[in-house]
Amino acid sequence: MNQTKFLFALRGVASIGRFRPFGQAVIGAVRAREDASPGPISETSLAEDLGLGLDFRLLRLLNWRNQVDELKTGSPDFERRYLRLSSGLAVRF
Repeated sequence: MNQTKFLFALRGVASIGRFRPFGQAVIGAVRAREDASPGPISETSLAEDLGLGLDFRLLRLLNWRNQVDELKTGSPDFERRYLRLSSGLAVRF
């Protein structure tokens, strides 16, 4: 199965010294395509992603980011939820 996501976001950020907490709300669509034996199957459904994170400033343009978010895709009949935890370097520009 192959998935393509089209997402658009709103993000709120605050600065507290070297810390930058943020929250984000992302909405869009996900298109899933599967090559089945009778023929390819393609489905497009609504997607939403809600998340929270914290950036710690290491240098002027370099941050260490910790983030958790949940991506929800599918229709009311069949819904998928993905929880993502991430941590790593983030470059600000």
